[in-house]
Amino acid sequence: YRDVGLTRREADALLDDVRSPIEHRIAAAMALRSLDGEEGPTRIRVAAEGCASPEMRAALERAGDGTLDEATIERAVAAVERGRGWT
Repeated sequence: YRDVGLTRREADALLDDVRSPIEHRIAAAMALRSLDGEEGPTRIRVAAEGCASPEMRAALERAGDGTLDEATIERAVAAVERGRGWT
């Protein structure tokens, strides 16, 4: 189970899936940045721009530029719990 990986295609799909838990989408953004350091950040930024929730948008943007921190994740998760973070 420790060798399970995420392909670029899977990371792209998860990043775009508004029904996925926010933690999964953030993890997909982090994986995508790692998998494709050249185009990944741009792809993540585009996905972030489509988010209605400012907290979720910030979390994805920070995941894309490598500055994501625990406080940003917590704010995004709290937004989801309040019903504001899915898209």
